[in-house]
Formats: sequence, structure tokens, C-alpha cells
Amino acid sequence: MNNTPVLVHQAALLNREGIAALSCGNSAKAHACFKHVLEIMGYITQFPNLPQGHAATAWLQGVSPVSIPNFDNERFFIYNCALMFQPVASPNFTQLDITLYSAAAIFNMALAYHQRAVQTAGSSSASGMLRIAARMYDQCLQIVRSLPAGIESDASALVLIVLNNRSHIYFETQNYEKASAMLDHVQRLSRSMVRHNAVGGPVLQTESFEEIALNVLVTTRPSTAACA
Repeated sequence: MNNTPVLVHQAALLNREGIAALSCGNSAKAHACFKHVLEIMGYITQFPNLPQGHAATAWLQGVSPVSIPNFDNERFFIYNCALMFQPVASPNFTQLDITLYSAAAIFNMALAYHQRAVQTAGSSSASGMLRIAARMYDQCLQIVRSLPAGIESDASALVLIVLNNRSHIYFETQNYEKASAMLDHVQRLSRSMVRHNAVGGPVLQTESFEEIALNVLVTTRPSTAACA
């Protein structure tokens, strides 16, 4: 019996519950929910004869961003939307579907740590939260970049928001060289998305895309005034 659809929909409900907890500032519960999502996805990948899948379009159509509060930062726009997915009623979920749902859960987990770091900026715990968020973002990028050729472009919006938030962490940890290099990547990807009319989808709406583009234009390495 193929119980993949049941498990995928269970994971979607847990992901929704995690997003609700994150919206209320309950990062501990949010983390537990997203971790459970990843455990379910890992279990599904062990099923024999799980089809590979050839396009990310259906997955993207089932994703909706949910704005998370308490990400105020005057100097840098942080993409502050968690990714909620609504699986289609299909018994034929593919390896690609599972991979992308996992990437969404990891992004949401990164967002939970990122939120706590922003809320506790200046405290001793903030830097630790940023390090964990950075690791989660890096893992999300690694997953998307491991997709077969031609599919990664379908997930370019996900790549862009991860790169944007990761560059913010580089700036906050004073790694300005890597931050600038990553924003250069953001700029190149943004231009490619414009050329291919990939802006304005469910993951990355036009307003957020413009805010990310503004990050590229106005974010500079801080300078100190000369001593009198």
C-alpha cells in the first residue's frame, strides 16, 4: 500500500502548524514542527520505486508565502515569509516533490532562528542563532543546487530569497567580503529572472523582489569616521 500521500499531507499540516507557531513567536514549537516535517520526508525517501519527477512547476503552484512578524531591520530587507505548501491530491508524489518540500521546511527552520537573532540583536545568544540560521540556509541552497539540470531554474525564486537572507547574516557577522560576493550573485540571478519572466510567482512576489533588488543597490560595507 502506498501511504506517501497520507504522509505528505501530514507533513503539510505540521508545516502549517510550525508557521502558526513562528507567527506567534513560539520558535521552540516551530522548530519541533519543521523537524518533524523533515523526519517524515526522510522516511518517504526510503520507499522503493519512488518516481524521480521532472519539473518543479506543480510544487511552486502549491506554495504560498506567510509573512512572519518581528523582522524589522531598517538597513536591510530580510525576506520574512515562511513557505506553506499545499500538496495536490495526487497518489504520485515524486522524489522531486519530497526534495522541494524538505527545502521549504529547512528554509522555515532557518527563518525561525533568524527571527530570534533579530529579536535578540546585541545579546550573547544572537550570534549563535545567526550561525544556526546560516547553516540552515546553506543546507537549503545545497538541496536546490543538487536538483537535476533544468529544474533548478524552476526554483530560482527560492534560491534568491535564501541568498538574500544569507547575505544579511554575512553582514551582521561582519564578513563583508562574502556578503558583497553573495549580493553580486543575487544581482545576477535577479537579472536572469527578469529576462525569463520568473518574477511575481507565489514564492517571490513583485514587492519582495524589488526590496531584494534595493538591498543590492544600497547595501555597502560600513565605514568609520576618521578620528578628530
